[in-house]
Amino acid sequence: MRHLGEVELFDFQVILYDTNNFLIQLGEGEPEAGAGATIGIENQTPSSIGLDYACETADSMPANRGVLFCAPGNICPAELPETQPVPTLSVASFLILMLLIAGVGVVLLGRRVA
Repeated sequence: MRHLGEVELFDFQVILYDTNNFLIQLGEGEPEAGAGATIGIENQTPSSIGLDYACETADSMPANRGVLFCAPGNICPAELPETQPVPTLSVASFLILMLLIAGVGVVLLGRRVA
């Protein structure tokens, strides 16, 4: 994703577990390291229940940091498994993927017309 008003991209990942826990991970490149972000969870609108990890706090989400949110009643592990890099696509790989998707669409559309 892009930081608001910036050109550079940075990566993040959310991992959902079947225990209702979830992990938010931030990759490389976020220019403020959390200084201009609110990181947390909140229920649907109208929001009445929430949990903040950090709110506009410098260095609260440096690169390659993860935050695990545990559902009430769940036991959170004392230690997370070793972090893995957030997978990314290069610009060339992304363009190839888009061309493949467009090609499949053209073939399917051609079959429908015929």
